[in-house]
Amino acid sequence: MAWSPPILNCLWGVTFPLSFLWALAAKLRRRFPPPSYASAVSTICVGNIHAGGSGKTPLTRAIAQHFSDRSPAILSRGYRGRAGAHGERVKLSHESGAAYYGDEPWMLALSLNAPVYVDRNRVRAIKKMEEQNPPSLVILDDGFQHLKLRKTLSLVLISTRKDPGEAYCLPWGELREPLEAMRAATAVVFVRDPEESTEFLNRWKRVANELAPDVPHFVVSRHYGEITSGKPHLRAPVSLVGFCGLADPSGFRASLESKDLKAFRAFPDHFTYSQKDLKMLDQMRRQTEAEALVTTEKDWYKVQGLAELDCPIYYLPMDYVIPSEFWDFLENGISDR
Repeated sequence: MAWSPPILNCLWGVTFPLSFLWALAAKLRRRFPPPSYASAVSTICVGNIHAGGSGKTPLTRAIAQHFSDRSPAILSRGYRGRAGAHGERVKLSHESGAAYYGDEPWMLALSLNAPVYVDRNRVRAIKKMEEQNPPSLVILDDGFQHLKLRKTLSLVLISTRKDPGEAYCLPWGELREPLEAMRAATAVVFVRDPEESTEFLNRWKRVANELAPDVPHFVVSRHYGEITSGKPHLRAPVSLVGFCGLADPSGFRASLESKDLKAFRAFPDHFTYSQKDLKMLDQMRRQTEAEALVTTEKDWYKVQGLAELDCPIYYLPMDYVIPSEFWDFLENGISDR
């Protein structure tokens, strides 16, 4: 059976047919796209087909770091942030940055030496950059379905934790558009965990070869670093209570299982934490006699300064192991402009 939220399972007679209507609308939108704007600035779009997390933001950061000599700019829609409605550059001095700009652009701005912009209207944002101080490269965090802006390179990320046999469009499944939309990509990037079985990966490769045989694909692997608090003088804790607000928390939780994980709490994707939430988590830590709370880097930036606890909050950094062929592909694509 395809993935579906429990409440929708009760309404499958409605949601299942609606997924076909959604797929049809998405196909027509691709076939008859709106007028689009072609910028003179090179753009790399890091997008996906599945709703929810697939690892776009960490890859966006990796690409920005790789092309740091080009002084790239990052453009995000600022999901759940207020600034995205009118468009704005992320200012690190903002007192509620994650809530105002969105948690992902806030993390990117704090962890990169590069300007980060949020704007739901990507064309408007690109035009503003062109009028002011245009960068030589713009990296779009999300935007594969934003057809009003032509991209130099469009990457579609697919998490190989997902079963290709359960690939249905919303609202029954998780797809924003049918899998054949991969044909519109410049490349497909499969994102996998290092200890993950290759079963789904191999099945995804067969799907990609069948539906988009002319589109190259690459495989990148998640790599988890050492737990840190951002303060070198503090030693890493031994026993943990983990928490996160991710669309798919399974990978993060699995990365903590090799440690002494006493308890784990998953919050909804892009969750906005309160002092009450952190006090509840600290109570879990005390009850389980764990040393510390551990979360993702994105969530860690969101909770800094929110509440003073007896113990610091740590995070588990994650990046990618990326093949050199991928970088060659991007560099050739950009240099062709």
